[in-house]
Amino acid sequence: DKFILHKWSAQGDEDASSLLTIRELDKGTSTYINPYLKLMDDQGFLHADLLMTRQGTGRISAVKPGLLQVPKRSKKLKKLVRGCFIPSQPGWVLWECDWSHIEFDLFMHFAGAERYFEMQKEGVDIHQKHADMAGTDRTTAKIVTYGTIYKGGPYEIAYEAASQGFKVEPETIAKVQTVLHEQWPEIKAAWQKIEDIVVANKGLLRLPFGRIRRFNGKASDWINEAIATWPQGTVADMLIRCIPKVHYGMVEHMQGRVRLPIHDSLFGDCPLSEVGEVKQFVTEVMGKPWPELGGRVIGVEFSTGPDWAHMEELK
Repeated sequence: DKFILHKWSAQGDEDASSLLTIRELDKGTSTYINPYLKLMDDQGFLHADLLMTRQGTGRISAVKPGLLQVPKRSKKLKKLVRGCFIPSQPGWVLWECDWSHIEFDLFMHFAGAERYFEMQKEGVDIHQKHADMAGTDRTTAKIVTYGTIYKGGPYEIAYEAASQGFKVEPETIAKVQTVLHEQWPEIKAAWQKIEDIVVANKGLLRLPFGRIRRFNGKASDWINEAIATWPQGTVADMLIRCIPKVHYGMVEHMQGRVRLPIHDSLFGDCPLSEVGEVKQFVTEVMGKPWPELGGRVIGVEFSTGPDWAHMEELK
């Protein structure tokens, strides 16, 4: 069991640490590197199929190969796998523009937690605040926050984190969750609100941009999926509206291109000399007020780098 191996490794067991490293590198080779080598064309490009109907929540999927599951948290796999992705031409850099903590933002918007957005405007780092209150680090607090809004328990979140190469004890997760529920009673209220909406509409959940999803059976059978659908489906709808605007805007006015949508971000490459122009354009498109969300603006972050493993935010 990976979680047990992480626990033993943290206690200084060298054999457990070696097993984890071997398993991680083997996964990186078999799941990512080998399929990339098999599917890339003669010029070293990958051409994934993008699917808009595969995920019930509305998220876009990429298959052959699965480019949306590229490891991010594991340092070993990040360097091994993400380091393979480089700009399409010499003198170019990669860029990525993503909505920072958008799923939590959308969940809190739905929950009506205006205090949360007031704290954002004041410059409060909400994940660091939760971390300080729970006596842990920011990354742990962020992982737990996202797991919690989707009704994940301590062991479930710990196991999911371990599968991504990040070790966090269930006891620490429980502390962060206590802080979250004390600070934001709106979280539990939002769970009930979603259930009430689906029941009142005879199994239908309508999202802000018009997407509809149907659920059948008892609430216990679908409530977790319904909770995930609201933020994830809304992000997908926002991204779908941004893709053509960014694509055609860049084709008409710039050399750079958008190459891939990734859950809550757009990813592409451009000449180094064009970075400032690309940043201004893409952040304006993605950072606009959304009428469907009552004029809410979701913050964006723009990063660049020589490869996907070494991206740094451009302020």
